Amino acid sequence: VSQSRYSGYSLYNRSSGTLSLANRLTPSLTAAVRFDVHHVAQGGDYGNASSWTGSCGVYWSLTKSLAAGISIQNPTRTKLGDSRTNSLTISSVQWLINNKSSLWLGASKEGPYPMSYQIRIDYHPLDVLMLQAGVSSGFEPYSMGFAFHKPKFDFGIYSSYHELLGFSPGAFFRIRNI
Repeated sequence: VSQSRYSGYSLYNRSSGTLSLANRLTPSLTAAVRFDVHHVAQGGDYGNASSWTGSCGVYWSLTKSLAAGISIQNPTRTKLGDSRTNSLTISSVQWLINNKSSLWLGASKEGPYPMSYQIRIDYHPLDVLMLQAGVSSGFEPYSMGFAFHKPKFDFGIYSSYHELLGFSPGAFFRIRNI
């Protein structure tokens, strides 16, 4: 899977590109690694910075409608500019409510910050359209978006509310089965 993502405004924005490789180890267990490049651009005299990171994770299909996963992003705490970035651990449980909707419950821990809890609902009113809404106890307490889903790619637009930055628009493009 290959993905590119952009969010923010002209004075502050973030962009990233990823390449993911996954392998089904058993019928119910999948392991994956991901390689990322991140770029932060700040207006004025603040400058820009880029870094390379990696991630790894596992995903278990516990039953036909229940799955769980855990991932560790940036375990080596790569530098971005002059500062080391935090590693991030994410765990989640997904419940497939029916063939059109699913509920996600998650917890994440980033560096010295307190644990953050998330809940998200995905709804597929059409086979090619997904709507998403979520809440979190972290720095971005609200998020919403939609994506067009095709067998080989996804394109989505989203926005999340940050306590300091307000609503930040974003977009992503994901290609599967390269």
